[in-house]
Amino acid sequence: MVVLTPDCVGIHNFADVFGPIPIQPSTDPCFCDSKDLNYAEKVGNLALEISSLDQLDIHEQSIGVEDFELLKVVGKGTFGKVYQVRKRGSFNDEIYAMKVIRKDKIIEKNHVEYIKSEREILMKVEHPFIIKLKFSFQTKYRLYLVQDFVNGGQLFFQLLEHGLFREDSARVYAAEIVSAVAYLHDNGIMHRDLKPENILLDSDGHIVITDFGLAKQFDDTTRSNSLCGTIEYMAPEIILGKGHNKAADWWSVGILLYEMLTGKLPYSGGNRYKLQQKILKDKIKLPTFLTSEAHSLIKGLLQKDPSKRLGSGPGGEGDIRNHKWFKCINWKKLENKEIQPSFRPVVGGKQCVLNISEEWTKLPLVDSPATSPKSANENEDLFMGFDYVK
Repeated sequence: MVVLTPDCVGIHNFADVFGPIPIQPSTDPCFCDSKDLNYAEKVGNLALEISSLDQLDIHEQSIGVEDFELLKVVGKGTFGKVYQVRKRGSFNDEIYAMKVIRKDKIIEKNHVEYIKSEREILMKVEHPFIIKLKFSFQTKYRLYLVQDFVNGGQLFFQLLEHGLFREDSARVYAAEIVSAVAYLHDNGIMHRDLKPENILLDSDGHIVITDFGLAKQFDDTTRSNSLCGTIEYMAPEIILGKGHNKAADWWSVGILLYEMLTGKLPYSGGNRYKLQQKILKDKIKLPTFLTSEAHSLIKGLLQKDPSKRLGSGPGGEGDIRNHKWFKCINWKKLENKEIQPSFRPVVGGKQCVLNISEEWTKLPLVDSPATSPKSANENEDLFMGFDYVK
């Protein structure tokens, strides 16, 4: 059911969107998904009872799907969609982003541990430039991660709009990224998928790192052999499959910095194999319009040997913070958000989606039916303890 509020925002009940029982669709075009036979009796109540099996939580919980109203689709991934939602009964009309993940899909792709790790990591991180997890819960068919709704758009979106950033503008973004990545590493976390699409801007223009679906917890002896990430931002050691550590994140930061300052990627073109060979063998080419300090920082971060990469030496991330390109950055003020980025996105309120691609926001608020998840041991609850309230 769709209910129009005074400000004409469509609010969808979760039973309409996630109802897993396929029955005859309604002829009402606003009834975008399946309904149970007693649905008409329930229309008068905004907090509609969800009659489908998807309502049945495996564990008792203090929050669930009935506590949220769907507003817009704001993203889509391999295992589900991200929705803008309003929390029912919230004191300040709270708006969040809700990542909805189908259990059957992640079990089929053997990604259960990735999802559980993402939730565990988001529960423990607390940094001004990293997305915050507010709630997590589950139903029989789906997992839900409720996070801050950040509506300044992707850094990628702003790159497309501006082409490239001046060094002074890029410096603040880069410093905020370095601060967040250093914090993750200090807390034993590799992100492993740093790219403009996973770096959002808040309404004040500060960066927010998101999407920890490939993140991994580690210790000083950990080396991962997974081939993960996005190829254009992937470090050489990941491509080689000989094991990688947190230095792979600093390579991605170097790619991001190059892209911000030049408007293009240092390695691009050709098929996947040719691109991998360029990353492994080609020397970095830096435009002459960049300062010598920028040249030095990018070359240090894009050192192909991870043991020689900036941030991997005895000084750790301090070698990056203390680099001469960052000499004007007061890191304490930066982390207190006392340094304002030169660009502030145009945001018309906390519910505004103007900076989010219409590719997502124009999608209908429907989700494909989910099947009952299967595992090697059907009696085993793979997601025990998934529920969380911050």
